[in-house]
Amino acid sequence: MGGDLSALVNRLVSYRILRFDAHEHTYTTHPLIRNHYLALLTKGDAAQEKAADEQIKDYYLSIAGDMPQYPTLDDLKQLIEVVHHACQAGAYDEADNIYWNRIQQQSRFLLNKTLGADETDIRLLFDFFPDGDIFGEPLVSSKDRKRWILNKVGFCLTRTSRNQTGLNLMSKSN
Repeated sequence: MGGDLSALVNRLVSYRILRFDAHEHTYTTHPLIRNHYLALLTKGDAAQEKAADEQIKDYYLSIAGDMPQYPTLDDLKQLIEVVHHACQAGAYDEADNIYWNRIQQQSRFLLNKTLGADETDIRLLFDFFPDGDIFGEPLVSSKDRKRWILNKVGFCLTRTSRNQTGLNLMSKSN
């Protein structure tokens, strides 16, 4: 990067407008900035926001590729984005299918058993609830999957020392 551009980028990072991931050598914008420009782009039109999330989901799905036999959390980043943007676009069943089959790899429970990424799992599961309210009902169509998601959130919460909230959710799912 040229001197002026490098100084500008460093200043934006110091103001926390940009975030730098040293491991990946990538920059991302602060969520408030991203949301501001998304609102400008879509003019606050919910249908346009949904269409934008659908396109972002499709983009991440196209670059996700096949998973190695023993994936790391970094290997799952694109699929995690797919699930998030599918939920934002209202495609909850599609998001659940990708979550269950490609991220968790079904009963392998990759995020939890292999990677110990319960916090990542909780944040991802919150996308299935209206406004991230885990005391609501997950927005998938299958009653069995609704129960399973509620139980899974409860399980992750108990594993991350939020026992009472987790136990309340787990009893709600039964």
